[in-house]
Amino acid sequence: MRYDIRDQYPQALAKLLTITKWNKHEDVAQMISLLQTWPELPVLNALELLDFSFPDRYVGSFAINSLKKLTDHELFQYLLQLVQVLKYESYLDCELTKFLLDRALSNRKIGHFLFWHLRSEMHVPAVALRFGLILEAYCRGSTHHMKVLMKQGEALSKMKALNEFVKLSSPKATKPQAKEMMHVCMKQETYLEALSHLQSPLNPSIILTEVCVDQCTFMDSKMKPLWIVFNNEETGGGGVGIIFKNGDDLRQDMLTLQMIQLMDVLWKQEGLDLRMTPYGCLSTGDKTGLIEVVMHSDTIANIQLNKSNMAATAAFNKDALLNWLKSKNPGYVVIAFTQCCFFLLQLLLVQHGW
Repeated sequence: MRYDIRDQYPQALAKLLTITKWNKHEDVAQMISLLQTWPELPVLNALELLDFSFPDRYVGSFAINSLKKLTDHELFQYLLQLVQVLKYESYLDCELTKFLLDRALSNRKIGHFLFWHLRSEMHVPAVALRFGLILEAYCRGSTHHMKVLMKQGEALSKMKALNEFVKLSSPKATKPQAKEMMHVCMKQETYLEALSHLQSPLNPSIILTEVCVDQCTFMDSKMKPLWIVFNNEETGGGGVGIIFKNGDDLRQDMLTLQMIQLMDVLWKQEGLDLRMTPYGCLSTGDKTGLIEVVMHSDTIANIQLNKSNMAATAAFNKDALLNWLKSKNPGYVVIAFTQCCFFLLQLLLVQHGW
């Protein structure tokens, strides 16, 4: 019934590929022949074909042809997954690599995040060669952008060195003393130069003109994340806060935030705008990365603590967040629905070990 499926249910191509005996030459030849006449698939169905269960080059080429109609905004939504798919490609020279490079070279924002998604996993031996070649191809094709990215890499190196310095000095001194030593270190010319006049890795449309040393600090958690404040190039833009983390894998944070962004798209398609503004998060290397500081905000831990009678049980107070949302949004009827959605998302992530 393969021809009936092609003519009446083309979206079921993945199911047909699943039952194809890929170790039999005759079956593979018939499937490849059938793909030549298969109609173009919707984007979501085409993405399904990039699963590692379908390593055949012809299947990959068919999927990429269907993905070419993605807008830049839509491609950006799935860029994180497409980079992961590269790990399962059988050849260094493949259609997915060409597709991503072509779109990255024609859109600076896509190129920026493609670079960092690849760069963040260069420490993994299994993908270092492949990702390194793609990075080289992109940088050779956009030499001007390469200089901008090198500036960001230099700033991140200084942040990592500063974080290591804070980790060593904080156990031996009080926090004010350690903070003062951190400021002295940051006021060195090499640090000031590296942390000035660069694009924000979190958002390349924001230019960080200079670091505000006196407003910088570090947080009290084990890894001593740095809280760094920059001046924004935009007139009246105010300070831009960035948290640098060294020692935590931010890829799970990126995945969770991406899920929230996709849920926001689906909600808006159904006419439900929940005023979601996910903050920026970017893994930049082996257990290193950046998180956007949300100014004038409160943490979940503080909300739970302030709404609970006992500090020991604050984290288990199920009503704290709901009550806080109600106090900030009186009469907003979708509050409970929003909390339910976040609970389901959290449950899903926990079940999958994310």
